[in-house]
Amino acid sequence: MELVINGEKVLLTSIPGPFSNYKCDVMNGRIYSFELGRWLTANPGKRFGYCKVRMVKDDGTPKVYGVHEVVMSAMMGVEVSWWRNQTPKLEVNHINEKKTDNQITNLELVTRKKNIQHSLLFKKRSTPNKLGSDLVLMIRLAYHKFEGKKSAFINEWVEKLGNKFSYSVIEDAVNYKTYANMKVTDF
Repeated sequence: MELVINGEKVLLTSIPGPFSNYKCDVMNGRIYSFELGRWLTANPGKRFGYCKVRMVKDDGTPKVYGVHEVVMSAMMGVEVSWWRNQTPKLEVNHINEKKTDNQITNLELVTRKKNIQHSLLFKKRSTPNKLGSDLVLMIRLAYHKFEGKKSAFINEWVEKLGNKFSYSVIEDAVNYKTYANMKVTDF
């Protein structure tokens, strides 16, 4: 279905399952709510950094879904449960390792083993995932001054550092799990 939304021509695809109030823009990795009349805001999860949206099923039951899974579901025309029930189970992999990039061109359906191998291979090609004490201090000082959600701060720093360090590495610095003896108040 092609629609004009906010002056933008968009191709929307149905989402399999009980989601008649939603359509998916698989090319740009986003979900439109006809009930709200706008794109859903995708918030990165705190633990793994995957973008999540809250959708309400046709029966009124709300549930949080990973945007990458909704996009893949819409593209394939099958519910998420279909690939989860395969033997072996399948998962959606972010090809470029950016968990906020949910365009269909960045997603692929793979086995868990391949997903883990891809992640490990990507980490080997990238710079070491340990922050030095200077960078940890800089992050903590910035967080000390930051007003807003911790997850937004961490995602901002992941982007600032060119995605060389994972969400959890930055989160560990903010939460004093690395260089625990180095307090911001000490400086």
